[in-house]
Amino acid sequence: MLRVLRLSGEELASLPTTEIEVATEATPKLTVRVWKKHLQGLCGVARFRQRLLQEGHVLDEDAEPDYSLDALLVLLPFTDPGIEEREELSRAANGGLESQVEALLQRPQNPNLLDSHGQAPLAHAAWQGHTQTARLLLEAGAEVDLLGSFGRTALHMASEAGHVEVAQLLLAAGADVSLGIVDGGLAGGVTAFHLASSRNCVDILQLLMQARAKADMPVAAGPLAGLTALMAASEAGSVESAGFLLEARADMDAADASQRVAIHWASVRGRVGVVRLLLQAGADKDVVEGGGCTALHLASLFGQAEVARILLEAGAKLDKVTKCGFTALPLAAFGGHGDIARLLLLFDPGTRSIQDGNSDWQAFLAALSKGRVAVWLLVPSSCKVLRTCAIHSPGILTACLLALMILILSKHTV
Repeated sequence: MLRVLRLSGEELASLPTTEIEVATEATPKLTVRVWKKHLQGLCGVARFRQRLLQEGHVLDEDAEPDYSLDALLVLLPFTDPGIEEREELSRAANGGLESQVEALLQRPQNPNLLDSHGQAPLAHAAWQGHTQTARLLLEAGAEVDLLGSFGRTALHMASEAGHVEVAQLLLAAGADVSLGIVDGGLAGGVTAFHLASSRNCVDILQLLMQARAKADMPVAAGPLAGLTALMAASEAGSVESAGFLLEARADMDAADASQRVAIHWASVRGRVGVVRLLLQAGADKDVVEGGGCTALHLASLFGQAEVARILLEAGAKLDKVTKCGFTALPLAAFGGHGDIARLLLLFDPGTRSIQDGNSDWQAFLAALSKGRVAVWLLVPSSCKVLRTCAIHSPGILTACLLALMILILSKHTV
């Protein structure tokens, strides 16, 4: 039997060793550390701030108490560390130096004080994937949802870095899956679920969904308002994440604040695997975003030739017009993407009748491929091709004029 008394003389605990074994899930040795962990549930103070004394001596945590004597419990306040001491704990946490972290917490040092970079020790441990260090800090009272200077919690850090065990530990400690990054920048409002989706970490996505994260949870506010995890995975080209989210019935038709859906995000960035996956899942290839652009418009403008090819083979419409009045062909010309312009013409039914065996037309296609449309316009035979195009595919005229305008502007700029 060991009786633990407060300084006032009040008895805090008095339990036979058999009961402690049950309460602590039994250990080979009932050390002072085991007792302190049990007492934490009674006094609400982590073991790092507890000191057990017998006969005026502080008991070492690895020693066993003398059960024939009463033990006195003293609760210490946190020290008031300077910036160097804070940096020391952050460095130890970042490096996963468990024994050093243990020693610093025994000062006892507050685990929630931020270092000179505005980061908490728990965030450092989470970013580097040091599970046992993170466990120590949580045991010492680290706030699981504490925001650092970049507006991120430890769960944001672990999810972005792809550290599954740390994420699991943080979720078990009650981390809030719905918290968005608070930094006022581009990432404002992005949650751990979005970050894991972007980083292609399906294991963390599964953990977050078990913790009640929603597959279609949008960014609540900020520059990326309305962004879903599927959009984040699509933009990053995270095929496994996108597949997992689609299996979880994520809405591929959900739109963000600019009315972009997942296939728009994938097309802008040239994420071929995700585009194929979305098309196989039945995504609307001709859906328009806020500016009236389809996925084909965006792929053409941003030079994503393989995505453009996949969309064309899937039957994407060539005659869709943006709010500015452009089809995909002028946008490809404006972006200087001759290979895409050539591809669009090859798929254009209006030009098929003039392609075969026409040497002037072949010269035009060659000029497109090499980005030399403006030079080709100086060739006398170009007039004949353009007259034919005016009848069969008016968009070519716009494309050529844009190419000429770009050439003129570039000369003036030089």
